[in-house]
Amino acid sequence: MATATVDQITNLSMVEQRGGGNDNGVIMELRREALVKDLDVAATPDFRILQEALNNLPPGSGVGFGDSLTSHPGLVLVERIPRLVPGTTTTCIVELLYKRLFSSVDTLKAGVGQWIVRGGGSLRQFTTHRNQFGMDNAVCYTYPADPSNSAYPTTDPRLAGRTKCQSGEIQVDLPSDTLEFTGRLITPNPGSIARAWRGRTNLYLWNGGAPGTWRCTEVSFDPWDLGDPEFEQWLFNFFFQFDPTGWNPDAIFRDQLTGKPPINLVEGNGVIEVDWYPTLDFEDLFPP
Repeated sequence: MATATVDQITNLSMVEQRGGGNDNGVIMELRREALVKDLDVAATPDFRILQEALNNLPPGSGVGFGDSLTSHPGLVLVERIPRLVPGTTTTCIVELLYKRLFSSVDTLKAGVGQWIVRGGGSLRQFTTHRNQFGMDNAVCYTYPADPSNSAYPTTDPRLAGRTKCQSGEIQVDLPSDTLEFTGRLITPNPGSIARAWRGRTNLYLWNGGAPGTWRCTEVSFDPWDLGDPEFEQWLFNFFFQFDPTGWNPDAIFRDQLTGKPPINLVEGNGVIEVDWYPTLDFEDLFPP
């Protein structure tokens, strides 16, 4: 009969990152091993002996997928790698990898997970016809009326002697922050969650951004625990990007002679914001 012993001192390791306080860091990753001996080779030929090694891991000892360690409740078992010990046919080493993923059964049953948050900030180049106060950048030019002048508009004589004003477009760098949320959700259809969120903007103030300034740009998911059809668990990654000017595009009237928008365009007439991206209350899934 197979026997298993957890924690072989030969291969114990962990990754500690700064931030724990009291001169300690946060344990982000831990590796341990289990030794499974006396496997039945006759009953489990070929690679199936590796599965048999996993099946013989002692229950209730934190070695099942999704189990957490009593000493480190934030660490969750995410990977088990069985290997046959060289020179043997009945003994396997099982490497156990734990990573920090905050979730609890209670919140998962409610359909809401607890999330690990990552993010960053950068500058992104924008082209705009407005200044920092939201006013048009007014630029004007009076065309010479004398055809002998070198600046005379030979391509369009209608401009001769006329003053044309338009909105001068400028390129500026604006903040473009990003946020990534990683966590588990229970759902029979992860694709429906991804479709419901990608391309949505925040309906209300969220993470310091006014409505419409945060957009969900990507949602990815991987299977976590598909054993129970009613409580299938998926590991989700939600990606968000911030634009202080908002994500809905503007449709702008442009002068046919100059190809540029004239100044003093009236909002809602000369400039129309196209309500392109649907909104969603982001706090439904990501409360502050």
